[in-house]
Amino acid sequence: MWPLVSGSAQQKPRSEWTFPSACVESQPDPFPLVQKFREEGLRAVGVRDPDIGDDVAAHVFSLPGDLAPEQLLLADQNIEAAEGLLNGLGAAFDRAKVAGIGHQGSARAKRVFPALAAEMDIPLERLQDRLTISWLLGNAPAAQELVAAINRALP
Repeated sequence: MWPLVSGSAQQKPRSEWTFPSACVESQPDPFPLVQKFREEGLRAVGVRDPDIGDDVAAHVFSLPGDLAPEQLLLADQNIEAAEGLLNGLGAAFDRAKVAGIGHQGSARAKRVFPALAAEMDIPLERLQDRLTISWLLGNAPAAQELVAAINRALP
């Protein structure tokens, strides 16, 4: 879950304060945090993993898709598309998959990610970044709709 708060604090009356975006991960239910920010007069929304779903009335949205983000990024279709960003990714992915044997879904992906980064000999964050870029390029309409929905919730 990622609660987002927009803007930046400056020398203005409190009613005009804005704050930078904040990201708080690993919260199973973003509603209490989003609600607290909103009670303080901040423009805030929460963004959850797609496998959890959204609650637009509570200003909580979900990422596009129906799987955990790590599963979406390691989907065969995304790995194939990201080959243009990371040469040799497909072969490295085939080797790294063994790290996920005996696990399913998100648990499998969380084991394969570090193994894949090691196979590629790149930092995990760089791998995640490139796979995210690839996913966004292939899912631009869904990502743009999420941004539009968030913008509508932050008047």
